[in-house]
Amino acid sequence: MPFVVGASLAFVDTVCPFDTFNVLIDNRPTPDPSAALATLPPLPGELHYARLDRNPMKLLLLYISRTGLTAARTWVFLVSFAFRRAARPRILRRYLERCGAGFVKLGQVLAMRHDFLPAEYCQELMGLLDQLPSSPAAEIVATIEAELGRPIGELFAEFDAAPLSSASVAQVHAAVLHSGEQVVVKVKHPGIDARYRIDLLNLRIMAWLGSLLGIFRGIDAGAVARELERIILEELDFRHEARNIYVLHELLKSDQVDHYGPALHRQFCGASVITMERLRGVWMREILTASDQGDEERLRQWSAQGITRARTARLLLRSTLEQCFSHRIFHADPHAGNLILMEGGTLGYVDFGTIGWLDEKLWSEQFAMNQAIATGQIHRAYESILDTLEPLPDTDLSGFEMEVKTLLMDWLFATKVPGTPIQERSSAGLFLRLFDLLRRQGLNMSLPSLRLCRALMISDIISLRLDPNLDRLKELQDYFDDQARRDFEHVLAQQLSWNAVCATTAGIARMMQTVPDAVAFLRKRLPQFGRQYEKAVGGFERASLMALGNLRTLAVLVALAIAGGRLFALRVWPGSWWARATGSLGDSWWLAAGASALIALMLARMIRKFR
Repeated sequence: MPFVVGASLAFVDTVCPFDTFNVLIDNRPTPDPSAALATLPPLPGELHYARLDRNPMKLLLLYISRTGLTAARTWVFLVSFAFRRAARPRILRRYLERCGAGFVKLGQVLAMRHDFLPAEYCQELMGLLDQLPSSPAAEIVATIEAELGRPIGELFAEFDAAPLSSASVAQVHAAVLHSGEQVVVKVKHPGIDARYRIDLLNLRIMAWLGSLLGIFRGIDAGAVARELERIILEELDFRHEARNIYVLHELLKSDQVDHYGPALHRQFCGASVITMERLRGVWMREILTASDQGDEERLRQWSAQGITRARTARLLLRSTLEQCFSHRIFHADPHAGNLILMEGGTLGYVDFGTIGWLDEKLWSEQFAMNQAIATGQIHRAYESILDTLEPLPDTDLSGFEMEVKTLLMDWLFATKVPGTPIQERSSAGLFLRLFDLLRRQGLNMSLPSLRLCRALMISDIISLRLDPNLDRLKELQDYFDDQARRDFEHVLAQQLSWNAVCATTAGIARMMQTVPDAVAFLRKRLPQFGRQYEKAVGGFERASLMALGNLRTLAVLVALAIAGGRLFALRVWPGSWWARATGSLGDSWWLAAGASALIALMLARMIRKFR
């Protein structure tokens, strides 16, 4: 009976939007699925299975066959997993690969959850092969024509029927536009939506059963399932990835780092098709292979093109830092297969299916943590790590604090000792040991934080493989110094803009309108009042003189503190209370400093008058 119910829900979920499926679960009134089918447009990229998706019986048979095959593989996996303890990470990876589609995406999500799984599992899952046999060229062409509404000959001057690569969701073809520009066309496999949605339903059922039986102790299986659903929904709609490509292309082009993202051809994009600039050059995996094998001849040839290992290592590290902490939008999967070195040494990125972003709070926490690590501030780094964690339990963390600080100090020492193995000097080694501490303490990081850490770990490992002598700590320090300088220049440019000067002048003019009366009172009436009562209250004038002197000193100090905070502290101590306090004044800092200086001058004149 549960199997029949699951099969029925799979059918509804496949032909209806996910929000309709959620309404059905809640037992609220819903439209008839068959009626909904009549009004819904065909799901993009499912032309090969179009008749199947509209045929309830065939769709039910697809669910039964795919679920039965998954169940058989699951039993084999459980038996192997139970009796082959040493090979468990590899068994899990192979099981997810063979199940394919949604199970591969589950493995990719779990590969980032170092706070859930031991390091050996995460490392194994990072090697998941996201591959699928290529779809027939005729079906791919039909998908493109249906999506873009024009014959293939009108869209492209040339279209290579043989795919460059084929993954679980889509395959990539080379093409040439009528303008002569070389492009790559990413096309979704026909019918892939049905398989993914069936897998997602089965994974929901498995998560629910596992939680019910207590199998996933310490793991929020429901949260993983929800995150997986969000990722799959975005990945099945290529419009999300197209936006990622466009935004990153503009951001990487706008900064001073020698990195590049392909240009997007929006008129040739849709929910199932993406057309982008084709990048030419040397793939990072080729450079790593030649470096590991000591192929000096190929390395010399690439050096003649401006592609050297030392420069590439520094460039990759700086590019990742620039994306994460300057743009706050970053390529979240910078492995060697997604990186290409173009002529002259420009670092190019491909495959933008996984993009990370940081909101203001998370950016502030991660920036503070990495800056503290770079500058060797152990306690501040520990406090920043606590800020990045999800709600902390009400337990004693003194032991955890000592372990984290010891870990940070060991890593800092390792980075300074020549000849230390790469795994001890890289941020990957630091983060993996930190994740192990978090898991043992029962603490969790948010997925955006883990995605950022993963991007930093991958880029760091590749950089150190290219140049084992790379001083990562110095590179971090240089980046944060440059960022502080740029922040200062940006703030200074804002303050010195014509609009800011006009606004400040207008504010001072309005204030000066009220000054004459106040000055007249302070210069004439107040001293006269003090002299009239000199015999009766002789101590009053002396106390007033002392108070005015102190107020004058305070006004001078306030003016200097505001000016120094904006012109000095932002560059030298950007995270200090001094910089934060003066930074909170925004564009009005000139007005505040000027008012303080003016008050000091007025008080000085009053003091001279008293004397």
